Amino acid sequence: MKNILFLAANPKGTSPLRLDQEFREIGEELRRAHQDHQFHLDQRLAVRPRDIQQAMLDINPQIVHFSGHGQGTKLVFPPQETSYRSSATLERKATPVSESLEPVDEPEPVDEEGLVFEDDQGQAKLVSGAALAGLFELFTDEVECVLLNGCYSATQAMVISQHVPYVIGMSDAISDKAAIEFAIGFYKALGAGRGIEFAYRMGCNAIQMHGIPEHLTPVLISKSNASPAPRLPQTKLSSPPEFPSGPVGLESQFYIERLPNETRHYRSIRNPGCLLRIMAPDLMGKTSLMARILHSATEQNYHTIYLNLRDAEQRVLVDLNSFLYWLIERIIAELGLKNQLNEHWDDKTMGCISNCTHYFEKFILRKLEQPIVLGVDEVDRIFPYSDIATDFFGMLRNWFEKGRTQADWKALRLVLAYSTEDYSQFRINQSPFNVGEPLRLRELTRQQVQELGNRYGLSWADQQIDSLMAMVGGHPYLVRLAMYYISDQEVTLEQLLQEAPTEDGIYSDHLHRYWKTLSSNAQLAETIQIVMSAKEPVAVERSLGYQLRSMGLVQYEGNSIRPSCSLYRLYFRK
Repeated sequence: MKNILFLAANPKGTSPLRLDQEFREIGEELRRAHQDHQFHLDQRLAVRPRDIQQAMLDINPQIVHFSGHGQGTKLVFPPQETSYRSSATLERKATPVSESLEPVDEPEPVDEEGLVFEDDQGQAKLVSGAALAGLFELFTDEVECVLLNGCYSATQAMVISQHVPYVIGMSDAISDKAAIEFAIGFYKALGAGRGIEFAYRMGCNAIQMHGIPEHLTPVLISKSNASPAPRLPQTKLSSPPEFPSGPVGLESQFYIERLPNETRHYRSIRNPGCLLRIMAPDLMGKTSLMARILHSATEQNYHTIYLNLRDAEQRVLVDLNSFLYWLIERIIAELGLKNQLNEHWDDKTMGCISNCTHYFEKFILRKLEQPIVLGVDEVDRIFPYSDIATDFFGMLRNWFEKGRTQADWKALRLVLAYSTEDYSQFRINQSPFNVGEPLRLRELTRQQVQELGNRYGLSWADQQIDSLMAMVGGHPYLVRLAMYYISDQEVTLEQLLQEAPTEDGIYSDHLHRYWKTLSSNAQLAETIQIVMSAKEPVAVERSLGYQLRSMGLVQYEGNSIRPSCSLYRLYFRK
């Protein structure tokens, strides 16, 4: 017989929950399945921290079920679907009760995250995930599953999973109705003799079956069960994995197509005068995608030019004339043409934009028989140089417009890549940022992470994928770096997750580079700490939000921002 310990707490000053109904429904499901002789269900109400220890000793449970309030921050999980919750439902997070009720003392404000139990006066008492993990470590040989049925409890679940085979937590706020339906579905499956993984999926489906849009909120995290020094099962790689650094090679098996019908976008370059705009934060694969577009053009016998504006030295950025002269010199060199700038760049009678446009048309477009694809990477490198950027982007817009009507210019195709959308300082109708075809790179989906794992030779179960994505989301660089080290047997997934937000983890250099950048800007440094410590999305000054998003540290929710993944939240809130 398996013992189930049901722990419930609904302190004074928090919104009332139907915890008694949840307990009753669990018991009925077990009895309905005629499996009540296989399970012993026991409950403890108005639980204080010391009561948890005593109950664990008295009951020796195999399943521990917490029902009540949680306090914490939303975690970013696989971007498969968009979930939302109704503002009309009760949420299992600590919120004051209505003023129409009898006044009570407000619970002491806390900055930490954890599960909300009660103190001796019935007020809210927060217990951290670390404290709960320490408790379950003592019972690691007995407890098989922990279910934390309260808001934002996925953070605690991740910590507890070091010592318990299966832990279920909530990645966001969850309504009382959804929490109860999950419990009903979960124990219905257990009563039918199914395992924890099946029961978890049944619980999620129960929420969905009742038309509640919160079925993605519960998250199952499993502990690696190999011993000693657990290693993940592997399949043979077709080639040794390369260290994730810079763009993914054209022949690499580790490149994952993320755009719908991505090869169709490669073919877009065949359209006369076309413009493609690749938009994504840092390290999201813009350069890798541009390389494939240019390669596709090369296969059509087109001339291709790749320019990275990070290569523009400071002396080039002193004025527009120096920058455009450098630009056209680079294009000439890339195409292997004769440099005739000294003879045809006329500073006396023509402006530098006219010089650049005239030379490009007469000595480049008209000299070559095949179309030209000009790829300009890191376009936002010159955003701070507004005097240069405004006129340069105006010139590119003019070239694009010429390509729609003039035969010579139809041979030009433009591909631009940039990290930020903070181009409001430029005249939008005189820039290339509202024309052409936008290609917005998103994070990897859960299915794509699984496919990437297969290519690294990692035969991962769903829980291992979920555990990694609970920490880094679908960020392609962060996911690839983890899989590289795990496939190389340098670290286990459990060790990696435990050390991820620390100076000892594999991401320490990556995190330190960002911290160095932020530390050089007092406003950014202050903003990032506010955002990472907040429990809800934060409204910030637009330019600061765009800078943080261009670095990949945050994502927008409406007009507010939140951490893009748990790794950044855990590291930068210090």
